[in-house]
Amino acid sequence: MPGAWSDSPFPLSIVMTVCTTLGAVALPPLLTKILAGTYIPVDAAKLSISTMQLGLMVSILSYVGRCCSNLLGSYMHSAFPAVVKIVIPFAPLFAILAASLLACCVFSENVVRLKASMVTVTLQADLSLMAHAQTVLSGEIGVVILSVLLVHIAGFFAG
Repeated sequence: MPGAWSDSPFPLSIVMTVCTTLGAVALPPLLTKILAGTYIPVDAAKLSISTMQLGLMVSILSYVGRCCSNLLGSYMHSAFPAVVKIVIPFAPLFAILAASLLACCVFSENVVRLKASMVTVTLQADLSLMAHAQTVLSGEIGVVILSVLLVHIAGFFAG
């Protein structure tokens, strides 16, 4: 059955939800223990349990949201087919704009810290290209760049 996954969105959505939930349970406690464990005591087991509870709740709400969205989309398609025909070509643009606005909200909350990080990097103009790149990547901008790369790489491999 070569098209089994593509024929039905139900199994794939469950697999994706399970993978993201397990990743959310395993990685934050481990990273917190590694990165913050030297400064403050971290109980990775309790953090893992609370993360699992939160991840399970978010997964259930996400699945319910997707089901409601599918039902609403089906209803809109059957009740207002003319409007849906007009809106469908613009749907990708709306999705990109919504994602961009969400990213802008996150960056705007941290713009002062990011600017301060960039000022520190630009003040050291006498550095070589490699030293300059290392300075950028070791600061808060580097964390942002690494986070964006990891999200996109993980999405690519999971997709």
